[in-house]
Amino acid sequence: MTTEQIDQARTALGFTNPASPEMVTDALKAARQIERQADQATRRVLGFLPPIVRRLLDTETERNTLRTTIARLVVANNHGDDYSLSDAAWELQQAGVDLKHEYAEAEDLHRATAGEATL
Repeated sequence: MTTEQIDQARTALGFTNPASPEMVTDALKAARQIERQADQATRRVLGFLPPIVRRLLDTETERNTLRTTIARLVVANNHGDDYSLSDAAWELQQAGVDLKHEYAEAEDLHRATAGEATL
């Protein structure tokens, strides 16, 4: 999701505490049960829940992969290895964390701020 999409979702959501993992599972189970008895509009809304939960799971998985990869590299460095940021980028790519879009945004930001510095 883009920053704008995240902001729009937060606005639409309003003030809500994050769901516990158990609540996510319970909501998905309840949606599956209710879906059989609901009217068309309710079924449509309930149909959105599984893809949303899937996105949540994918995001949580990537977050955990990111955290464990970085932690592993930091610990290795603390014990004498010499991982560079390019090594970290390669390790993350190998772990399935694709940061190409973020690298492109960071490069654009770097160019923009470098351009401002020369003005």
